[in-house]
Amino acid sequence: MRALRQKLHSQRGASILVALLFFLVCMMVGGVVLTAAAANAGRLTHLRQDQQTYFILSSAVRLVRDDLQGAVFTVKETKTGDADATTEYPDPETDAQLQNVYLKKQLCAWARQVYTGERAQNVPIPFTVMSEGGRTVYGTAYMQGKGGASPYSIEAFFTLPAKEGTAASPSKSSYDLRLYIPATLALREQTSMTLIDGKEVRTLLTTTTVTYGAGIISQAGEESA
Repeated sequence: MRALRQKLHSQRGASILVALLFFLVCMMVGGVVLTAAAANAGRLTHLRQDQQTYFILSSAVRLVRDDLQGAVFTVKETKTGDADATTEYPDPETDAQLQNVYLKKQLCAWARQVYTGERAQNVPIPFTVMSEGGRTVYGTAYMQGKGGASPYSIEAFFTLPAKEGTAASPSKSSYDLRLYIPATLALREQTSMTLIDGKEVRTLLTTTTVTYGAGIISQAGEESA
């Protein structure tokens, strides 16, 4: 019994045990630090990719926003007497109010379809735009029809394919960035009398002017308009 008590109270090898325990704790702490560092590195890489995607998308969306801001679409409809009305649409190539608009052809086509009633509210209009870096960004625009709360206003959604050359058409439920461009609608009527075959004939000129304001860019879930 005395020999057993001596062995239990003996401190031979205690320093080795403490050293091993300390080494084990250091290994555990080091493992935690390395795991956290690896996770942070992965998050940083993913964050850089997300930022790059956002910059490419936002540059393309800003081009569209700045392109359409201040654009004016004007339609003149003339009706003389009982004759059928004649309609004069803007020519995107020669109209002075559309000279600096890159998407002038698309804008004129969209607005004309709304004016004639051929394009109903919220019908998607796909298009593409090149970013400053040369990447193709896909967009889908919705122009509100005459029955909408803001006729002729444009709501466009944009996305960047994960792989270059892969087509992708964004929608209201699947997109990266959204652009809302409000439209201001003005109607003006002018009446004149013309003498035809000895009779006074009334001529009515109706001018419809659509002016686009400053666009609002937002990410998914941030819509306010």
